[in-house]
Amino acid sequence: MGTLAWAVSAGFWPLVTALGCASQDPNFHQPCSASERYGIYDEHAVERAGGTCGAQEDGMVRLTPELPSLDGCTFDAPDSISADQCTVRRAFSCPAVAPGSDGHARSVASVTTDTKENGSVFQETMTVTDYADDGSPSCKSTYDITFTRLAI
Repeated sequence: MGTLAWAVSAGFWPLVTALGCASQDPNFHQPCSASERYGIYDEHAVERAGGTCGAQEDGMVRLTPELPSLDGCTFDAPDSISADQCTVRRAFSCPAVAPGSDGHARSVASVTTDTKENGSVFQETMTVTDYADDGSPSCKSTYDITFTRLAI
């Protein structure tokens, strides 16, 4: 279970996803390990009630424990990583001209937690705001996302 892993998401244009590793297993007491954060994962997102951006298609993403740059994007605040490296909070913004942005500026805030201690399944809560050309919000949604590892 890694400190940070990254995904290019099929449903959210190229999107960087931060991953944590806090297990729901009451017997899980080992530290998080980046070595558990890799493979091909199925991504399933459910938009919460009241969202205005719309449903996202399920997709597959490849995750690695490396930390690539957010090309064209900026961090809204430094990453927040818990002392045990099991919880990660991330917030960033991307202009409409960022690679893969589909022409919309976007801000993203996410929190991720493992539900399996071996990194095979994890949950992410992600809030996305898209902006119109004049800078006004065009939509805002929060998604509950489940990632399930399909292959290593």
